[in-house]
Amino acid sequence: MLTSEAVELFLTSRFTRNCAPRTLKWYRIILEKYAAKYTELPLDIETIEKFIQSMPGKDERRHGYFRALRAFYRFLYRRYDIPNPIPKMDAPRRRRKLPKSLSLENFVRLMHYNHPADIQSYLEFIADTGCRVGELCRLDPDDIEHGPDGYLVLLDGKTGERQVPVSERVYRDVLPFIPIHYKVDWLTRRISRAFREAGIKGTAHSLRHTFCSLWDGSEEALRQITGHCDMNTLGIYRHLRMRQVSLQHKEYSPIKYLEGM
Repeated sequence: MLTSEAVELFLTSRFTRNCAPRTLKWYRIILEKYAAKYTELPLDIETIEKFIQSMPGKDERRHGYFRALRAFYRFLYRRYDIPNPIPKMDAPRRRRKLPKSLSLENFVRLMHYNHPADIQSYLEFIADTGCRVGELCRLDPDDIEHGPDGYLVLLDGKTGERQVPVSERVYRDVLPFIPIHYKVDWLTRRISRAFREAGIKGTAHSLRHTFCSLWDGSEEALRQITGHCDMNTLGIYRHLRMRQVSLQHKEYSPIKYLEGM
């Protein structure tokens, strides 16, 4: 089989599975490089390893190439019975990296900077909910409701929908600026620019990491709010009632440090 043909079949299957646009783009970038290098689909370990080795970047990026090829060959094996050499390969080693979160001092400094009102509200929302930029971009006013324990927002993330608490102050600040009529990449760049303007190194995802590092409540509530675990793992925490999560959110959300701004 031609590698380019196999790549298009795989990408079509991922699209049909409703993979996120950014995930599809990631697969396409990697696999089109693979197809450009090899006309006929490689079925030997040595060729695949040489391809990964030839790609620029550090260990994390090389592991990304490996994961993309692993998903690619698994699909070909299941759908077309094409031999899958990946299980015989050793995955590239990755050094463990600590999440890059902000110190409390830099977090407050970032949030006190004179950002445009819409960007300020988006920074507050990510800091208050630990959400991803893509989840923020998909937010609609109808996704926020007021319950007996405060405001709740419905986020649509990697593992599906989840409902998390949001502080009243943040709800009122962000409401005039949703829905967001920008793409994820634009908002990601704009938030990174807000960091630079405040003289702080970081990205939107740094705020998500900061939410987790400054959270002082239970791990169960944290995982339910951020949606870090997959759906199977999330089942462990379904016994938590939203009331418990909301009460812990009010006590431990990093947004509490900004009261009186």
